Amino acid sequence: MRICFLAHNPGKGTGYGIDRYSFELIKRVQKEFDTLVLSQGNLNNSLAWITKELGFPIKVIRAKADLFHALSQQIAKAAVLTSKRPLVTTIHDLIPFKSSLTSFYQRKVPLRGLLRFEYMRVSALLAKKSDLIIAPFEVVKRDIISTLGVEADKIRVVPYGVDTEFFTPTKGYETSHTDRRTILSIGGMSIAKGADSLMKAFSSVVKEYSDCELWIVGA
Repeated sequence: MRICFLAHNPGKGTGYGIDRYSFELIKRVQKEFDTLVLSQGNLNNSLAWITKELGFPIKVIRAKADLFHALSQQIAKAAVLTSKRPLVTTIHDLIPFKSSLTSFYQRKVPLRGLLRFEYMRVSALLAKKSDLIIAPFEVVKRDIISTLGVEADKIRVVPYGVDTEFFTPTKGYETSHTDRRTILSIGGMSIAKGADSLMKAFSSVVKEYSDCELWIVGA
């Protein structure tokens, strides 16, 4: 069986979660199956984005495989438009949809941001045509059902994994270095990631529980 993965820029150190997800999944599937990886590459400027958006479907239409797996809803459109089947797509969230359960929709965004949201909405609407959809969380599954109108039996929840070769328990660090209760947040500090909601929530928590600390890890 040959599986064709459609990915943006799979890698460990790009700084994007979708790229890391793609890298880890492909690495493990390659141990069991014959694989073909089609990468769109780094979209670091407008010219690269336009060139690769137009060129990627040509790569896809030439590909031959028993199964196609698009590793994000944005990348799935190339497979949908070139009629590659059977198609599995991972839909990570539906952030651009105002009615979405997983949306952190920013009302005041620049024109470039609005165009990006519209692009993501169109991509998701095309991705719903996949034969099977993978969602990382139950809330995303419910969101796909309510926002995109996809039937529940067409969606499978497969949680994100952990690289156990890298993340292992540290010996001798079983107890906290503080007597205070700690809330740990890992991720980008932006409105799109809900940082404003985190701050508002913590300001309420700390009024009631003065022994709490908020630890933030990341850029």
